Amino acid sequence: HEYSLACSIAEICQECAQANRLVAIHRVTMAVGPLAAVSFDTLAFLFGEVADQHGLGRPELVFSRKPLAVRCKICGVETTM
Repeated sequence: HEYSLACSIAEICQECAQANRLVAIHRVTMAVGPLAAVSFDTLAFLFGEVADQHGLGRPELVFSRKPLAVRCKICGVETTM
């Protein structure tokens, strides 16, 4: 699971770097919610390995943890948990 996520993130980074003519990527920030069901340590480690294989070096993978947001279908009020 984490390996496929790491591969997808690295591919997105590679595409963005090529499209924007970036020389290097130093940090990748990823927003994740409480239902992400990933091992952050494992994902960060695997991303470093996969990114290196994609020619991106070893950018830091930083997680921005977001609260769970819910919205009422009836009144439209949104709240975080």
